[in-house]
Amino acid sequence: MNLSSTVPALNMGGIKTLLSVISFSIVMLSTFNCGPSYAVAEKTLAEGGPYQSQGTAKIQKFTAEINISADQAAGPLWMTFYNGYSNRPGYNWVRVFLASPQAESVSGDILVDEHTFVRSRAVTKDLTGRIPASGRKLIIEGEGERGAIFSWILTTPRSSVSVLNVTNISAGKTFLLHGTGFSGNEEENEVTVNGTKCEVIGATTNMLTVKAPDKLDAKNVSVSVKVNGQGSNSLMVNIVTPPPMLISCSPYGGPVGGVLNIRGANFSRVADENVVRIGNLVCPVIKVMDTGTLLVRIPNWGSEGAGSMTIPLTITVNGVPSRNHLSFWCVSHYYGGDPNAAIYHYD
Repeated sequence: MNLSSTVPALNMGGIKTLLSVISFSIVMLSTFNCGPSYAVAEKTLAEGGPYQSQGTAKIQKFTAEINISADQAAGPLWMTFYNGYSNRPGYNWVRVFLASPQAESVSGDILVDEHTFVRSRAVTKDLTGRIPASGRKLIIEGEGERGAIFSWILTTPRSSVSVLNVTNISAGKTFLLHGTGFSGNEEENEVTVNGTKCEVIGATTNMLTVKAPDKLDAKNVSVSVKVNGQGSNSLMVNIVTPPPMLISCSPYGGPVGGVLNIRGANFSRVADENVVRIGNLVCPVIKVMDTGTLLVRIPNWGSEGAGSMTIPLTITVNGVPSRNHLSFWCVSHYYGGDPNAAIYHYD
């Protein structure tokens, strides 16, 4: 099997890679339906990959030629490398060299080495003035498990502040925002998601750690950055809703009309957005204590529990079902549970 691949020359007329085609408008890319989407700035000059490992435990080599215009070569240039993305793994190690177009073997300036991706899966390098109009070649070598992917994007920002990609966004959770022209001072970066300002909790010049708003109603949202009054491009990003998880209920079983304390994770603070069922019967939500605790009313389980000691207790939050279920005991008295729960009845 030939483990070396060559990527065709890339230029502004048509950017073609092994597995994808990217237009010059803002483009959404998604590795899996259930995975995160990311977007690239519209001033993409070239891109390569994903280079996929065959998992042979041998070093794999790839090359890519980069051809840009004289005007583009004179402007700011940024290259972002992605070693894995979403739930796709990256290579165990990667080396990337920026070489002359005539280079046939590993040579040139090293852009990525074995230590580059120890702490991060995405790294941006400033290549301003390092890619002339006469072109350059990338020489890539690495080793990784079967299915590992590696890719890169060369951009020239429309302005000095540019958003290149965004990881998963979930309501109330932190996400990473990669780009150029950010401030290392957290307070100087203003990030908005659908017009709502977000808290920036970590900052470097090419990556921000941001806390998403607690409430996100749309399935897709726009993300943008403003640094000291200068705005970036705006990207559309998919919202990921984490599935709820059930941990325990207290008591374990009980009579019709009784109260259950349900503990878990990723519940909604809006009572009506949590649909709790015992079997096929809906349990009215009495109160939301927090995103991990609900108080619900036990429905009339008589017909559901006929001939069975237990029936499943499930929850769906905003249409997303829980990954697991609990067992509700069909007994006419309160049975078991946690004495420390907000609602508890002894046997």
